[in-house]
Amino acid sequence: MKQKLKIGAVLIALALCILPVAAILAHINVVHVITAALGVGLLMAGTVTFTYESFQTGTYGGGFAGGSAVAPTAAQAQQAVSMAALVGFTDTDTTWVFTHNWGLTAAQAAALQPYVVINLASGQQAIAVAGYPQIAVNVTSNTNLVTFTKVQQTGSGQVVSIILLRPAALT
Repeated sequence: MKQKLKIGAVLIALALCILPVAAILAHINVVHVITAALGVGLLMAGTVTFTYESFQTGTYGGGFAGGSAVAPTAAQAQQAVSMAALVGFTDTDTTWVFTHNWGLTAAQAAALQPYVVINLASGQQAIAVAGYPQIAVNVTSNTNLVTFTKVQQTGSGQVVSIILLRPAALT
């Protein structure tokens, strides 16, 4: 009888240990898994990989959605209110450019526009000294592109999602 109680207690303990794992697995998103796999591959490659993911017009569903290494043309860009790109870089990469072709005015550039949002898309590297990338953003040097500069640092290679938001124009 005591043997059956011990086995029952062990089974209950195992079930309680498995529940958190099952809950985590139930919430895994396929997009996150693909992004992480892409990130690991890019981190080993040693060069910046820049993919335009979308540029959206002001209408629902308007604009381009999909991966491309080609920047939107000036004509396409004039219709877009936002643009997004996925950028992968290694520890040693330092500079990349996001071409938006909006032809902003000098006043808009002086007002630090377009607005830039950077989100980490992949987790940190699995090393002891992994760190977040230190990225400087320059929107004032050219009215058709944004220049990004990253500090070389061990563990700073990542995949980031960058979103540019065009300034509103009053007409």
